[in-house]
Amino acid sequence: MGDRNENESKGGGGLRNRIFGLIGVLWGGGIVLYRIFGPQVQANPGTPAEAGYAMGQIIGGVLGAVMLIVGAYYLLKKPVSKQSS
Repeated sequence: MGDRNENESKGGGGLRNRIFGLIGVLWGGGIVLYRIFGPQVQANPGTPAEAGYAMGQIIGGVLGAVMLIVGAYYLLKKPVSKQSS
């Protein structure tokens, strides 16, 4: 078990990062596209429940944008070359 952690700390795990990056791009992109083209939230909600729903939709859109950006970073990042010591 110790060998696996040592290999990952030396630059391994590039495929895992690419897979998680792809998931982040797809999932975050889907959230962002839904927020752009989906039903729009009221700018001035009337009840506290509507205000909570609107804030949840906004935070969800922000989370989707963050997932998209971080996923794209890991997907496009060049892998670190392994150095033997």
